[in-house]
Amino acid sequence: MGAELEFPVELAEKIVNMLFEVTGNNVNFMDNESVIIATMQPERLGTVHEGAKLIISGEIDELAISVEAAKNLTGEADKLA
Repeated sequence: MGAELEFPVELAEKIVNMLFEVTGNNVNFMDNESVIIATMQPERLGTVHEGAKLIISGEIDELAISVEAAKNLTGEADKLA
């Protein structure tokens, strides 16, 4: 594989903001190392998104976390509750 391309943070921020305006829900945008590069939760910027890490590694194909399930999570994922 060739060199990985970096997604422009400014564009990721615009996408997150547009989706928030339409849905009223937070969206996290991660880079190819699962680090959150854009979000409506500034305290999560620069942290690793564990779900994205599992998807990028190929361990899982998709991830959905209910509010109820999020209450039992630790680390960054518990902020979903």
